[in-house]
Amino acid sequence: MSAPTEIQPGGLPRRLPHIETDTSLSIVIVLFLLSIVVPVLFNIGPVVMSGTRAVLLLAMVPLTINLLMGRYGRILPTDVLFFLFSIWIFVALLVNNPDQAIQSGGGTMVDYMGAYLLGRCLVRTVEQFEAVVKVVVIGTVLTLPLAIYQGVTDDALIPELITRTTGLQSYGDRVADQRLGFYRSSVVFSKSIHYGFCAAIVFSLCFSGLKGVIGTFWRLLLSLAICACVFFSLSSAALLMLVTQIGVFTWSALNRNWKYKWYLLLGLVVLAYVAVDLASNRTPLRVFVHYATLNSETGYYRISTNNAVMENIYANPVFGIGLNDWVRPIWMFSGSVDNLWLLVALQYGIPGFALFVCGYALAYFGVLRRISTAPAAIKRAGFAWLVGFGAATLAFFTAHIWASAASFIFFLFGSAMFIAQMPLPKAQTPATTRSGSAQPEPRANAPQRQSPAAVEEIAQTGDGESEGICYTRFPVTPRGE
Repeated sequence: MSAPTEIQPGGLPRRLPHIETDTSLSIVIVLFLLSIVVPVLFNIGPVVMSGTRAVLLLAMVPLTINLLMGRYGRILPTDVLFFLFSIWIFVALLVNNPDQAIQSGGGTMVDYMGAYLLGRCLVRTVEQFEAVVKVVVIGTVLTLPLAIYQGVTDDALIPELITRTTGLQSYGDRVADQRLGFYRSSVVFSKSIHYGFCAAIVFSLCFSGLKGVIGTFWRLLLSLAICACVFFSLSSAALLMLVTQIGVFTWSALNRNWKYKWYLLLGLVVLAYVAVDLASNRTPLRVFVHYATLNSETGYYRISTNNAVMENIYANPVFGIGLNDWVRPIWMFSGSVDNLWLLVALQYGIPGFALFVCGYALAYFGVLRRISTAPAAIKRAGFAWLVGFGAATLAFFTAHIWASAASFIFFLFGSAMFIAQMPLPKAQTPATTRSGSAQPEPRANAPQRQSPAAVEEIAQTGDGESEGICYTRFPVTPRGE
């Protein structure tokens, strides 16, 4: 049964229509999260499937039907744009790679759209959001011993255990890449950067999202453990996300009672950009990439990659290049593009890029516009989500995600859409006089102005208490006497 709508001060409903009062997690969400920590791969004909994709594929159709029927509240612009983006993926691949359009396009659609729908449709209250956060925080912290073990030995225990005991395939990043004296840990993901990325976005959900939900000691201890998980990924993008979030939380704490702190922060960022542009012989983006990577050579290579990719985008603006190899200098041996935003434009053209980015931005600012007047629990959850995905937006310029990592990130992205569905508070329009100037409304319970004669009459009869008149021991003299 849906909870009735109860309007609170400020014009926001206590619960939205079509939102269930049950605070427990859907079994589909539980299966989805289990499929991530148990990364099983199997074949269905020529198609390689994962447990995560199987869960999402089975859930997508009923979730889509129920969404269109209005069972999950009103349809958001992001819903429409992400659906159109999914369709455009197939169109772009049919033009460039018709033989792989179904397999590759379907996999990408399930990874992104399917995971978004899961969070969008099955997380409908702040209590359910907090339950999701608790599960992913505990799950992330439990991977820390595995990350430490892989960092020392280069052995991913869970994927190796699956391969040896079941005969099925699994993930496992066995590049034997060392940084700072440790191997890079991927744990249950296909790449170490994916593990670090997913752990980093959980940090803000734990540090800020669980504030007031669990004790301060445990919240800080769990947050430190998540920081350790991010460290053992030894990923520049993940560490960038973590540092960005810590910086934002520090700024918020230092300026807690100042209304314009975020405007000042934005101004300082713009000022820093202009200062670097004037003081350096390199562009601010090149300076940023150089210092945001653990390896300066990697940073230079990424800058060269971005320049070459932009030339390919200009040459194929409508449908992109699909899955084809992109044109680059002969010395650039790797075809990897570590930039999610550029890769979307490269593979699916500028229309696909526009649909994806606009859907992402509208969802982000939809949540941002509503948390300032929301109840405390929703404000806390929304702020944690905004900080996490604000940092992810920046890190996407230096990383690309796919498979279960993309599904995990966009499941969390969709899980805050119940906030974006909340109606904005209506502005109170003051009454106007005949001349058009604003006239303030009388205050509630304020005494009405009486003529001097009426005041004197009430004072003599003793009826002032019922009329709201303030008594005075001084006589009232009518005007003109």
